[in-house]
Amino acid sequence: MTASVSRMGRWLRIPLVVAFGVLLSAGARAATVTGTFTFAKFTADATTTIKRPIAFAHVEIYTKGNGTFDTWGLAGTTTTDANGAISFTDPVCHMGSYDVRIYAQNYAAIVIPIDQVVNNGAFSTEPGRPGAVINKTPSSCNATLDFSFDFSDLYNSEHFNIAEAARRGFDYASMHRDPRETDPLGQAVFQPSTVSFSWYNSTVDQVVINRGAAFDDPAVVHEYGHWLERHLSTFAPIPASHGGCAATLSVPGGPPGPTINTPEQAWMEGFADYFAGVVFASLPPGTLIQAILPGEMGGTAAPSIMETPPPCSLVGTQAGTPGDTWTITASAIEFNVAAILWDLYDTGTNESFDVSSGQDTAIFQILDRELSQLPGNPKIEDFYCAWVGRGLPARTLDLLFAERGIPLPTCSGFAERLVWRPSTGEWLASSDTSAPMVDQASTTAMESRTSRSSAPRPESGGSRAAWAPTSCRCGAAPATFPCRPTTTTTAGRTWRSGVRRRAPGSSCRARPAIASSSSESRATFRCLETTTATGRSTSQYGIPGRSGVRRQAPPSRRTDCGPC
Repeated sequence: MTASVSRMGRWLRIPLVVAFGVLLSAGARAATVTGTFTFAKFTADATTTIKRPIAFAHVEIYTKGNGTFDTWGLAGTTTTDANGAISFTDPVCHMGSYDVRIYAQNYAAIVIPIDQVVNNGAFSTEPGRPGAVINKTPSSCNATLDFSFDFSDLYNSEHFNIAEAARRGFDYASMHRDPRETDPLGQAVFQPSTVSFSWYNSTVDQVVINRGAAFDDPAVVHEYGHWLERHLSTFAPIPASHGGCAATLSVPGGPPGPTINTPEQAWMEGFADYFAGVVFASLPPGTLIQAILPGEMGGTAAPSIMETPPPCSLVGTQAGTPGDTWTITASAIEFNVAAILWDLYDTGTNESFDVSSGQDTAIFQILDRELSQLPGNPKIEDFYCAWVGRGLPARTLDLLFAERGIPLPTCSGFAERLVWRPSTGEWLASSDTSAPMVDQASTTAMESRTSRSSAPRPESGGSRAAWAPTSCRCGAAPATFPCRPTTTTTAGRTWRSGVRRRAPGSSCRARPAIASSSSESRATFRCLETTTATGRSTSQYGIPGRSGVRRQAPPSRRTDCGPC
């Protein structure tokens, strides 16, 4: 009996050892799943299509045995590359069937199925759709199974196109963020819709894309721009039907409602217009395409419109509802905001008021940083103050504001440092304490010219105070301006004034005297002979905090250094 049991034990062990050896061998010779996947992208005529890779998409591989009661199980996940290709080696030898599911999900976007209001996950499809699903069975454990497939139908392709357009906007935003910002840029949720116009639903944090706009790439990027405003900056959730001039409470296609133009609404839409245009222009031609399908409700301003906006007669008229009305200003016009931002970026123009180009990084960084710190919703005036606060040339925006009929704002805050730009003969106020005293990007000699603008001047306390040097030292070293007390009358008040001294060991700081009006055109400063390095409160000069900090002055006329 004992011997019989012992023999049975030996026979039972033999199959287990053999089976274990088969699994080890199979693990070294597992099947490989490959494939390259594309979708059909409509061209501008909205009738013909071209193939585009389903790039950086989430992919899942499933297996199922050959048994009657076997079910599909997840074998693993992978991601397509820039060409839409995958190569996945199964860690286990499965001799049943394989299935591949490609998701409309990349590192920028999760596109849920059309009209699926609740986000239960990204849209997915399988090779063969909308026809019969393609499954494949390996002939051996080391077989290679190619699932390559071109999705040529509208339904599958529109999900993938929305994800791809959003990815392009994500890439641009990632490359142009302020380096001091650390908040993550995650995935935006998109919902294609057959019943709604395109808009950003901030309540549920979903970007709704009207189905007719699914291949209108600039329109998709426009709505993604609103998502960026919400997640990186400050977003004004003002629902409105808008067309660049009037913003109303009416539903697109419905009866007209009350006009609700505000500077906050104009910034929200104007930035999204600009963002769609700059992303489109930053990519090789043909990367993004505007294909408008029947029934589209949505869109964005074309670059040609932002370059030369059509006239808008709403400025000076009344907006609002009975009992709550206001006067529409030029900064409450969407096209004015979009045009100003576009003119800071575009090139090749001969407009006399458009003197800058290539400023898209500064624009996006201001959105990312300064406009995210506001106590309220952003306006183009807030952008102006952030611009000059960064030490960027005020004249550039002065001309654009004047062209659009927008008065220059009175900017609160103060500049820690002044930067002299020899090429334009301007002093630039900067809140960056590490800014150089001389703009290192400007290599030309100082010029004896005064930058002037036809733009209206601020009332008082503005940021356009110019600085009158009393002596200049030219050459490689920064100019030194001694602090020389003088007497200047501003608005009927006499101050002891001077200009800032930039010299080793100097303790002189210049603080402007804030006047109640701008009747006097010269800058005025009180020369504070001491400073406190600790940053503690002080009442000696009547202001809290560090003494000797330069605050903003009334508008003034600058006396430049002569040629060196």
